[in-house]
Amino acid sequence: MAKFTMEQVKAAAAKVMEIFADGFQWSDVFKVVPAVMEIVEQVEGMSGPEKKETVVEIVNYVIDTTDAPGPDMIIDPILKKAVPFLIELVINAASGKVAVNQ
Repeated sequence: MAKFTMEQVKAAAAKVMEIFADGFQWSDVFKVVPAVMEIVEQVEGMSGPEKKETVVEIVNYVIDTTDAPGPDMIIDPILKKAVPFLIELVINAASGKVAVNQ
């Protein structure tokens, strides 16, 4: 199983966190997931489930290290629960299973 080290997770998260010049907003999770997916997709030797697990790990790190509006103890778990769903949504949209702009 190919797995990102914590250093690789932090490096990928740092690339993605550049998006948040104005601070992390709830809606930013919709930008983070595809951005992280693009980074992880470039890594060779990972299976689909390994890539998904890595994306979740990186996005969760971003959520943990940024300050979203509202109390973190409430908002962070909600955002983290949405990540796997958003990954599937992006995959389905990219494969044409979700009609976007049609």
